[in-house]
Amino acid sequence: MFAFNSCSDEEEVPLTELYPYSDVKFSITKTESTSTSCSFDLLSSDGKVPYLCLYVDTETFQEVPKAKLVSYLMDDLNRQAKAANMELEAFVESISLRGKQHVKIENLAPGAVYELVVFAISGTTPAKKATYQFFQTDYVDAVECSFDVRVSKKEDKIILDVNPSLKDEYWYMAALPKATYDNASTQMSDVQIYMTLFRQQAEGMTQEEIFEKLLLKGDASLAFTVPDGTGDCIWLAAVMKPVGNAALALASDVSKGLFNPDKLNQTAAIWDSCLSKSFWNKGYLPKVMVARPQ
Repeated sequence: MFAFNSCSDEEEVPLTELYPYSDVKFSITKTESTSTSCSFDLLSSDGKVPYLCLYVDTETFQEVPKAKLVSYLMDDLNRQAKAANMELEAFVESISLRGKQHVKIENLAPGAVYELVVFAISGTTPAKKATYQFFQTDYVDAVECSFDVRVSKKEDKIILDVNPSLKDEYWYMAALPKATYDNASTQMSDVQIYMTLFRQQAEGMTQEEIFEKLLLKGDASLAFTVPDGTGDCIWLAAVMKPVGNAALALASDVSKGLFNPDKLNQTAAIWDSCLSKSFWNKGYLPKVMVARPQ
């Protein structure tokens, strides 16, 4: 709580006197994230003014009203200063930033949402206005994986011989007619299409069943039947990793390639596991997912 001297109606105390540096503005740019860290570029409109860059977790920003958040943060800093046997002003100065800075926040929870709070400060008095930005860590750490794929035919089956560059990562592959993909891509990104196909095939399965029946690791040969007259087909590929005990998340960019069952001995680049079969004759992909109670 801050106490100020009263003044008459005729006297107007400038905001910058009550709250120094309140006209300083900040830009925040998220530059990198992992499952346990996030990095940001910070830029102040006045390179000489000290400022603080703090963050809170979901529980805190849901419980503390935005108007009281900076005051809450200063109270917490005061407790930290006492624990460090320091005066608050000295403690604040030790963590203050100036000008353009690059900061990295570590030891975060995977897939968690946080709020970054940046504000100028004079001694122990924060500016009236703060800059806020929500951010979220990745559910899993991303990887880069390439896939060498050879397409051939054996009897009535199309064979995909897949050789991933990362032998210890689980991968999933989805394939569909190019006409179906072209139709879906007018409203959906490759990630949305890929995850739609994955969810269709994984529906009703436990995570253990998904690992047993859908995901592959290392080199593998996939065999499937393409209806006559299908023509060009699209494959979509991405490494998948578990999130907790009941979910899976993308761990790489979704890549895609073109193949034609009638043109064999092709070499593609980048793949992922088992094939969904239910959508071959649908000609469309559902955009709206149905949430069902467990």
